[in-house]
Amino acid sequence: MLSLRQGVVYVVRASLDAAWPLARPEQSLLTEPELHGVGRLRFPAHRRHAARSRAYLRSLLGEIRREDPQKVPIATGPTGKPYCRDGPAFNVSHSGGHLLIALSRTGRLGVDIEIMNELPEMDGVMASHFSSGERSRILQHPPGQRLKAFYRCWTRKEALVKALGGGLTLPLHQFSVDVDARKGNVLLAMDLPGTTLQAWRILPLEAPDGLAAALAHDTPETAVVELDWQPFGSPGRNRQAPV
Repeated sequence: MLSLRQGVVYVVRASLDAAWPLARPEQSLLTEPELHGVGRLRFPAHRRHAARSRAYLRSLLGEIRREDPQKVPIATGPTGKPYCRDGPAFNVSHSGGHLLIALSRTGRLGVDIEIMNELPEMDGVMASHFSSGERSRILQHPPGQRLKAFYRCWTRKEALVKALGGGLTLPLHQFSVDVDARKGNVLLAMDLPGTTLQAWRILPLEAPDGLAAALAHDTPETAVVELDWQPFGSPGRNRQAPV
């Protein structure tokens, strides 16, 4: 059983392509609306990953709340951000078969993971969503390193956007992050209404080669623990490493 300690943000990693560890199909963990949403996805791999991502989330929340995973009260806020009534706080991201789930007792969380696919429209995305400082720093990298710098920047900004719950309607150019490969808080500047630079941390996360990942949360004194997680009570699979 995973128990959330006060003052800790947990980041759970899992593979959506690993052998499914549950005796019954993952679809049995989802609600009818969730199954309907998954069924609308075009490609079978996307449907499988979406179903497993939601099943992992429900299983994890069920373990924490000590209740049937299918009955965990996951709702959607006014901006479309999912939340769990009566807690815990969570946020989810998956890219390909890679899944991240951030959890804490309280606070606002955002997590993002991205496969670093080639992006022909990279310059346009930077012009639309990055600050002038971010664009300048990315372009200072050698050409062969710019895509990695772009994705480091994108995941860090997306993590904060998801934590705030405003989607891409938020003016992304009004806050800036460090685009280099390093540890620790990478939030450099913020000019967003209703919040302050001091209230937030954006942290790079460990990710396999070819991926970038980041976490944002609004409790700066909080510790962060990353977990490799195998749900449903499988022994010997959970490893913890503090950030």
